[in-house]
Amino acid sequence: MKLQVRSAVKTVTTAGTRVALATTDTWAIGLSMLAPAANAGVVYFGDVTVAAANGRQVSAGGALNFADLVGKGYADAKINLKNCYVDAATNGDKMTLCWFEEVL
Repeated sequence: MKLQVRSAVKTVTTAGTRVALATTDTWAIGLSMLAPAANAGVVYFGDVTVAAANGRQVSAGGALNFADLVGKGYADAKINLKNCYVDAATNGDKMTLCWFEEVL
């Protein structure tokens, strides 16, 4: 299997309005996310229902890492970024993403 590295930055223009990590099926093998230190508030990660009340909170400079799934016995695990969302407590806050994608 050949892998290609991909990256993106998602901006939550309006706080309280979730943003999909992808608009089409995008199958990530491993996923690392970083809330830039320049963010003014907390960013939330989750599914289509993500909000401050139920999202995984990531403070400015904090990270979430799903890249270790492969090493934990999930060798075929892929995350569809179309089904993952971020929201933010502050207008304009961002989440940076990095993942691997299979090259066919």
